[in-house]
Amino acid sequence: MLKQIPVSQLKTGMFLHAIDINLSLFPEIQVQSTIADQNNLQNIIQTGVKEAIIDTAKGSDIEEAGLKTLKQQLTITHARKKRRAIPPPELPELSATPYKEELETAKRLKHTALSSLKHAFSDIKMGISIQTQEVKQSVKLFTDSIIRNQDALLTLGQIRNKNSYIYDHAINTCVLVIVFCKWKNIDYDTTINMGIAALLHDMGETRLDDNLIAVKGDLDEQQYIQMQQHVKLSVDLLSSFMGIHPQVVKLVKQHHERLDGSGYPDGLSGDEIDPLAQILGMIDLYDSMTADTMYSYAQSPTQVLKQLLESHDEMFDSVLIKQFIKCIGIYPVGSLVKLSNGCIAIINEISHHDALHPKVKMIYNARQEHFIQPVDVDLSELVKKGQAISIKGCIDPNLLHINLAAFI
Repeated sequence: MLKQIPVSQLKTGMFLHAIDINLSLFPEIQVQSTIADQNNLQNIIQTGVKEAIIDTAKGSDIEEAGLKTLKQQLTITHARKKRRAIPPPELPELSATPYKEELETAKRLKHTALSSLKHAFSDIKMGISIQTQEVKQSVKLFTDSIIRNQDALLTLGQIRNKNSYIYDHAINTCVLVIVFCKWKNIDYDTTINMGIAALLHDMGETRLDDNLIAVKGDLDEQQYIQMQQHVKLSVDLLSSFMGIHPQVVKLVKQHHERLDGSGYPDGLSGDEIDPLAQILGMIDLYDSMTADTMYSYAQSPTQVLKQLLESHDEMFDSVLIKQFIKCIGIYPVGSLVKLSNGCIAIINEISHHDALHPKVKMIYNARQEHFIQPVDVDLSELVKKGQAISIKGCIDPNLLHINLAAFI
């Protein structure tokens, strides 16, 4: 039996199993052997070590009331550590709600969050501190909605207004980040911090020159350098607000860093970048590329996912990109797609068991070029009936002048 005892109670005849010292510095001490004489014992005592482990099955024992065996001590130590190391809370378990029911809740939540965000950014522009509790509450309410039925808020992400891009982008990035955190089983506190970082990651743009923000088309080199300053401005602002977790500040600071070192502001690369900041950066880029901005036209979600996948670890970890695609699907919720029957439809809900045959709302007859009475169809159910309708690809709603908001 192994016992951990004070060195002061070692005696000749005991079997020294182990001792917590660097043995290379004390070559005269032999472990896994019997303490043969007083000379051996004195060498051990002179090291200054306080405790040693003996094996009573191979040498003399010590009899002392209350002395714990090594196994008992390890059990107690483990129990103490277990009490100290409280695991972070998981996402709450909420009952699932039907898509249409959650959609109405999601509309209210997004409207409130959009209004709060506009007021917050306006206050920042005037040098007034924001109410961080309102921001945190918005993120928590988004998280609850996503747990109940994530497709509702994802659908609303397709309704965009170029004139309010900065706000729509902040909310869409926040929603996508929370959805991905849920998919990856990231704990609740981290998910909330990720959501807050996503909602506020571009707040520094409120401190940039209005003429720079109003530039249409590509930025020249000097303008691009000036635009990069929004990260530092965001970090400075967040650091000055009460109630902002340090993790949020770090995520915002690193969300434009890239694996190959081509990002900014610090040119970090590889493992220097927080994996959570990589997630935020990837989703930030995805949402901006699928939206019309002052600098670029929107690309279809499928096109953007394909480009990310083909970047081959240059910007983001390819494993992370593949996980994101599995999370949101090849044809993400809210996408406008062309079906094999000649109809144009909006993706409403994606089945994780059959991502290629989601629930859709058919709204337009492309062959006859006219709108139809909207029809909700579950493509997976048609497959079971032998009446399969497949998705042929994504459609840009602007090409057909389709106002998605009218059908959501």
